[in-house]
Amino acid sequence: MTPSGIDETDVGAVWCSICQEDCMDHPKVCTICGAELQVRPTASSTTTNNDAHINGAWLERAASMSAMGGGGGMEEVWQEAPTEAMDPQAVGAKSHATSKACLEMIPRIPIVQGSSLLHEGMVTIIDSQKKAFCGSACVAEFGPKPPYSITGSIVLADPLVGKPVILEKKKTDSHERPVIVYVERGGSITFATKALWAQEELGASAVICGNNVNVWPYTMRDSKRESGPLRIPILMVNQTDASQIKAVCHRSGGGGDNGDDHVVSCSLSAAKLDSNQNANSCAVCCASFQVGDIVMRLPFCAHTFHETCALTWLTKHNTCPYCRWELPTDDEDYDRERRRRQASSTSNSGSDDHRRDWEILLFG
Repeated sequence: MTPSGIDETDVGAVWCSICQEDCMDHPKVCTICGAELQVRPTASSTTTNNDAHINGAWLERAASMSAMGGGGGMEEVWQEAPTEAMDPQAVGAKSHATSKACLEMIPRIPIVQGSSLLHEGMVTIIDSQKKAFCGSACVAEFGPKPPYSITGSIVLADPLVGKPVILEKKKTDSHERPVIVYVERGGSITFATKALWAQEELGASAVICGNNVNVWPYTMRDSKRESGPLRIPILMVNQTDASQIKAVCHRSGGGGDNGDDHVVSCSLSAAKLDSNQNANSCAVCCASFQVGDIVMRLPFCAHTFHETCALTWLTKHNTCPYCRWELPTDDEDYDRERRRRQASSTSNSGSDDHRRDWEILLFG
């Protein structure tokens, strides 16, 4: 039995269809993206029409961004302030409390010493033509604890999602410089297993995991407690940055140290966030997050607040305290208008499709 009350031997609802992996940290919802947990599908199982719509939308967006190589100035959608946040008239004067069902399903996340909310990672890539890429990264909540800084040659994993690790079989090849392995999430392989595989089979000094869905920020956890032998760090980059990193490696023949003309250098680092940085503080009370705090991360915009601060606001209002994105209410008439208004505000850009998908998945 896990601390959250889930029996790991139970074949019940522990599967997140958005993250495509098991979640053992909460009995009802995924603590990473907020989606309602389901029974893990079998290879022969079929999805419902609603699931097919949601997952199809995710795959379509992922394919679209991958095809664009992350270019065109596109950013992860959560980083963009919603249109109505800039328009005081977008939210009605009358306050509506957030739906009770919505409040119950928003994950409560305890902050521990290794929580990603307390740390920030950075990844820098430089190819042989001195073209650089630099972006922020989410730090895993397992493995070596920050601070750390590693520089080496980046190589793309084959296959990209990695493989199950065989700890008895260790790679003995030596490298002239540290190797940083790029993998992607998915493949029903846990993050800890991906990192262990890179460490034991490839002799990696660090791992970069590319996100391939539009869930961000993303928390990498070791719910199955597999990371005991792990000695190397793993960081995750968002979907857009992952596409750019792969593009740089492909231009250089797959990355690695393949001669002076094909060296792709990579530096990654992680450190504890300064207490005065916005990412490390609650936007309601402005206090920094501390070990022992319980926080709520809203699944529609990923903004995070102390549980007490969030509930104080959300039990009276149905908007994110930070960006004013509207959440579901128990007023059917108002909610119908809210959905129409949000659909209208995002229909041209399509930038908030994932928010509507989450709402369908969570609340019908």
